[in-house]
Amino acid sequence: MDLLDFWKCHICPTANYLFLLVPQELRHNESMAPKREYESVKRRLQQFFEPGNYTNVRGLCLFGY
Repeated sequence: MDLLDFWKCHICPTANYLFLLVPQELRHNESMAPKREYESVKRRLQQFFEPGNYTNVRGLCLFGY
């Protein structure tokens, strides 16, 4: 969903900043190892702010809970 939210912010002419709330770790049950959801979202969206990959999203605030 993070890429979808980023895309919606990118195509909207009035939205320039994106605020995302992402869990630090995600578990579907007690027996499974936790997924590092925050780190994977950060890694996926980081590439859009590197030189040559710019979009019209001026800023991203990523909050981990």
